[in-house]
Amino acid sequence: MITKSIQAKRALFLVLITTLWFLYFTGGKFMNPFYVDWIFPSDTETHWLGWQFFKNESLLNFPIFKNSNYGMELGSSLVLNDSLPIMALIFKPFSSIIPFEFQYFGIWAYICFILQSFIAMKIFENFIDDSIIVILCALLFAMLPPFLWRLHGHFGLLGHWLLIYGFFIYLTSKNLNLKSWIIIVTVSLLINAYISAMLIGIFLADLIKYKVLNSNITVKSLLGNFWKFIVFLLISLFTFGYFMIGKGAGGKGYGKFNANLNSFFDPDQIWSVAIGNLPTPEAGYEGFGFPGIGIYLIIGLCVVTFIFRKSYTKLNNLKPYYPLIIVSLIAYVFALSNNIILGESLVYNYEIPTFLVFLTKVFRSSGRFIWILFYLIVISSFIFIIKSYSKRTLRILFTFIIVVQFLDLSEAKEYFNIKFNNPSVLNGRSMKWESPMKNPIWTMVLSDYKEINYVFTKNRPKDYFPISHFAAKNNMRINTGYFSRISKTSAKKLNRILKNIILNKTIEDDTIYFIYDQELWLFIEKNYTSPKYIATEIDNFKILAVRSN
Repeated sequence: MITKSIQAKRALFLVLITTLWFLYFTGGKFMNPFYVDWIFPSDTETHWLGWQFFKNESLLNFPIFKNSNYGMELGSSLVLNDSLPIMALIFKPFSSIIPFEFQYFGIWAYICFILQSFIAMKIFENFIDDSIIVILCALLFAMLPPFLWRLHGHFGLLGHWLLIYGFFIYLTSKNLNLKSWIIIVTVSLLINAYISAMLIGIFLADLIKYKVLNSNITVKSLLGNFWKFIVFLLISLFTFGYFMIGKGAGGKGYGKFNANLNSFFDPDQIWSVAIGNLPTPEAGYEGFGFPGIGIYLIIGLCVVTFIFRKSYTKLNNLKPYYPLIIVSLIAYVFALSNNIILGESLVYNYEIPTFLVFLTKVFRSSGRFIWILFYLIVISSFIFIIKSYSKRTLRILFTFIIVVQFLDLSEAKEYFNIKFNNPSVLNGRSMKWESPMKNPIWTMVLSDYKEINYVFTKNRPKDYFPISHFAAKNNMRINTGYFSRISKTSAKKLNRILKNIILNKTIEDDTIYFIYDQELWLFIEKNYTSPKYIATEIDNFKILAVRSN
């Protein structure tokens, strides 16, 4: 019997060693919320911008994460910008005292490391009562390359612990725990929608599992719980702002950002000192699923043990797990996409069924869905080994595996230490990032305007970051940015309006127009010659505005 005191000590020790691992692997410097230089340049820069604009939004906004000052008519929502809404919600009440140079991504990364190992520990506690073995297994989950890979950026995708919690519910619940599923999926919507989609898949498997285990459970009962879940899901999606951009939720990329048939075997460039990088298409990183040499030793031992101990009869005990296995395989097929690729070669291509087209547009980076099968393999391998060997053997084995995994990750550790602690070296800069908008006129005169219009706007246009940075720093609205999704219809409509405004000389008094259309700029040079206007080039930015008094 494990007492609460032992559980508390076990958890405390796990937090300690996971913290040490986090500090070793990342250097820890980016945990400082006032250290932001490591963000520039990377995709994280726009996630950071999302927070900068959101913190000035009204607390009474609806949807809750409406972020209209960043993107304006493009239909911006913080949940669609990978800006970690859950962290923004926590820090928003303190926005009036938080300085501009502030970020919460480092704190979030540390939280994810802790939860990754802690929830893994909760799984293995159900299969063995040895604290050392449980802690060793749990720590290995914070050393899995597909989890660590997300330190590159898109920090919401570090939330692998949500998937592990989904497995925890599936493996440990004897009855349907609808409340837990609703809570965990709702929380995941505040982090990343891809993880939410995977959790929904595991939930469906869990729902079917109870019918498999108990034939007395009626289909009507299952459907009743399913529709309750769907109602809560739709309410959450609407409340958080997922429907703000309508058809703009779709995008291109399915079949490009996919998993590879070698995804489980390709260590990429830095994730193994023992195995070389395998050929993959440039965008194949989304399907990264290499577990590390240490985990491969565990999987290999599972195969050998299964064969030599003739554990075939144990397959009869897998019936409760059939739904989860099926869901993971379906997710794997979706991850591979309609372009089945081995290395850099297209093995097979098929036409996407019409009823799946919308899903492929919403979840275009399909390679990520490999994670369900990845964690099913890793968790089941650990459980099989735990049930197959003595505690003494397991202690030695998992200690050895941690050492192997630790050494195999040495190149990745060096890379991320540079990325987070000395970004100038990684980015080829001689100093900290500085805005190219250096002329004093930007702060002396132009910071008094209320709005910036990029002409013509689109998603992630040239110079979007320094212009958006300037807007955020001066509490201005802006009609552009870098978003995971935008309303293309709204963008086209807005560009027509902008063109007409400039051609008819009816530009707004409180707005600066950044011109990125040469034909339109020639028109401006000929027709906006009055002292009433500012029509000039400053620091290589072509701007148009009504001169303020």
